[in-house]
Amino acid sequence: MDLHMHSHYSDGTLSPRKLMERAKEKGIDVVSLTDHDNVTGIQEMKQYADIYGVEFIPGIEISGNYGKQEFHILGYYIDHQCEELHETLETWGRIRSRQVEKMCRKLNDLGYGIYLHSILEMAKIRTIGIHLLGLALKESGYAQSIDEANKKLISKQSPAYVERENIEPREIIRVIRRSGGIPVLAHPCISKNLSYIPELVDQGLRGIEIYYPRHTEEDKTVLLQIAEKYKLLVTGGSDYHGPFGAHSEDGVEIGCVSTPKESLERMKDIISGGKENGYL
Repeated sequence: MDLHMHSHYSDGTLSPRKLMERAKEKGIDVVSLTDHDNVTGIQEMKQYADIYGVEFIPGIEISGNYGKQEFHILGYYIDHQCEELHETLETWGRIRSRQVEKMCRKLNDLGYGIYLHSILEMAKIRTIGIHLLGLALKESGYAQSIDEANKKLISKQSPAYVERENIEPREIIRVIRRSGGIPVLAHPCISKNLSYIPELVDQGLRGIEIYYPRHTEEDKTVLLQIAEKYKLLVTGGSDYHGPFGAHSEDGVEIGCVSTPKESLERMKDIISGGKENGYL
């Protein structure tokens, strides 16, 4: 079971079909496509899940920030045709576009020939965001890999980074729940700041991603204690971006970590209860 992966519709390198083929080869029985800030690949992924006999959970990963604190929230069992979800993602896409435009200017000032018009062209089938700058830097020969581009130029504390306008967690949680989904905090230990988790729980967070390739055993122990305290779902996923994508240098492979089966059953119980339990 792998509930965290990305296709070429966001910042992955494989199509939904190739992702599903790889999952089948690895013997994975349940998958979720969680592309960054878009749902374009969900119908295609579902089609191939049906063909290969793999259980599929429609998902998304929405990136936000509150001041200088960045976070990602996964949404599981979303209605990818929800009009409110689409409208909100379009609004947030304009915020990311402004960030990318400012970072292009910084890259130009630093002598890198990365221009907004080429990024917008790439974004016709992909989510617009910083990841496209990483891809453009790699394809233009300024970096050997997307990971190198991120570390060298466009991640926080790097020369071309620009803070994004706030996309607050309460709004992300709200739109996930309004689209019928279950909000789960992604890879919390990457930020090294867990103090905001109680506030997110108050805002409607229902789960926390604990089983994640970059989480240490100590991280998992701390997160399991938090999950127990706040009665949160425990999930896991590889955050697979495909060959040569983000994290590929770390040897991350689809299915390398998993979600406990009891968490999947709890998610299904939440969804089946729906409005009757006051969830949606």
